[in-house]
Amino acid sequence: MSDYSILAQVADALRKFLTEKLGELDQLLGNQSIRIGPPLSTEQDKVSIWIYRVNPNGDLRHHKSEKPSPPLPLDLHALITPNYSSSDKELKVLGGIMQIFYTWPIVNGANQPALGLPDDCELRITQEGLTLEELSQVWHSLNQPFRLSIAYLVSFVTLDSLRAPPDTKPVQSTTLTSGQILDVSRLADSGEV
Repeated sequence: MSDYSILAQVADALRKFLTEKLGELDQLLGNQSIRIGPPLSTEQDKVSIWIYRVNPNGDLRHHKSEKPSPPLPLDLHALITPNYSSSDKELKVLGGIMQIFYTWPIVNGANQPALGLPDDCELRITQEGLTLEELSQVWHSLNQPFRLSIAYLVSFVTLDSLRAPPDTKPVQSTTLTSGQILDVSRLADSGEV
């Protein structure tokens, strides 16, 4: 079950997951300060995870569901930006992040309870191949100078409907009615049809 807080839960789970895995990867990359929100040029020595766009998942939205009020499947678009005074450190941190999401493209609430995701939540994280122009548009909307960053698509986030399921009762009994089948060909011969 995913209520309105699922977007914040997913962003926080990504932060926790990256913090844990960067720490396991290398001493240099450990103890990163990762914040949720747009990248700020005034902050140094931090990585930002910014969910900059949320769209309904077109493939799953029109998928038939047995539920009367199926959840809304969403795609989250995240921009991850390391902001360090050393470009060497930025490249290493970004390389570490890319390696982590390449190695673990699925983050599961049931298998990783420390992330705080619902048990039935399974995130698929894939790198988005944004063009330089698309990335420039994102940075232009921030009124920030362009920085080295990478975009990811986080799929299969679901948002439950507020509609209450219909109050249906189980079938108690059934009635079968039958009747005689007329021979239509005899009626046609007689001109009655």
